[in-house]
Amino acid sequence: MSSRALDQLPERELRSKLTETKQLLDDRSLPGNLRGKLTDLAGKLRNEIRRRGTAATSEPAADDVVVAEQQPTKRKKEDGSTPASRQSATDKLALVYINDTTRVDRLPRPKLRERLEAYRKLLASGQLSPGVEKQLNAKLKRERALLRERVAVEEVQVTESATRKKKTKEPRVAVKVAVPEPTFTEAPRIADDSRRANELNERQLNRRIMAYRVLNRSDRVSAEAKARYRDRVRADRAELRRRLLEDKKRRVVEVREEPKIQVNIDLGRDAGVTLWAAEAGDDEIERQLVARPVRRIRERYPRRIILEQPERIVMREDVRESLPSVEIDTIN
Repeated sequence: MSSRALDQLPERELRSKLTETKQLLDDRSLPGNLRGKLTDLAGKLRNEIRRRGTAATSEPAADDVVVAEQQPTKRKKEDGSTPASRQSATDKLALVYINDTTRVDRLPRPKLRERLEAYRKLLASGQLSPGVEKQLNAKLKRERALLRERVAVEEVQVTESATRKKKTKEPRVAVKVAVPEPTFTEAPRIADDSRRANELNERQLNRRIMAYRVLNRSDRVSAEAKARYRDRVRADRAELRRRLLEDKKRRVVEVREEPKIQVNIDLGRDAGVTLWAAEAGDDEIERQLVARPVRRIRERYPRRIILEQPERIVMREDVRESLPSVEIDTIN
């Protein structure tokens, strides 16, 4: 659009600008900040037209679309028109994005993805002039690289945080290993170990308890020795029971601190048709894959076919176009 003040523009160009602004505002994918700027511009254009007295009965209202002015007529050089005012509506919308000075590095990821999707739609329309297409493509590459770098950094941070959390957890008791029962020849040596129960590790404690059992079953051990072994085995069992209870309490605490697993799927959430894998985190990709179809599927399929031949349904073009997808091709 022309950089001159509105009071310096001819009435024909004011009306043309107002019509073009309305066309831009009809685009629902327009970001909120740009929509606000265009709304303010439309108000200024209307006020300027009214100020010049265009509300007279001999002329149409400023809010109406003037049919005569939309006809392709030959313009005079002195009417103040410029090449920018004769650009297509698609070019004008693309220039709004190109000239937008919003700090994209401060935008949340969903808002930045919406901008990239709007760029892609304009580039795919095939209605942009070569110069505007080149500028918009360059802007898409810059902002896309920024978003993908942000996603990659956040994924690394999440991984490192999970690793640190795992390392700081108190380690569980070692995996239990089967302790072989000692022979009658080995049992006296093990039973005569004079160390206290709390000085032995779990394997040694179990083995000494088993040695007491072997000796108590034997007919070659005196009754006095068996009584002594029974007293010792009660003390060793009490220590082993204490350790097992502590291990159980530790496991209960670890289970309580583990993140809760949510199995409920939010089937009522709307999703976009396509999500680019390099521009979204794992949680966002998961929500995209379980989201409901973006449009109603015309044909209903029996449950048996869905379970036995899912590819028969998914390969249908109307079904693929109705399901939210994740794009793994990072070229575009």
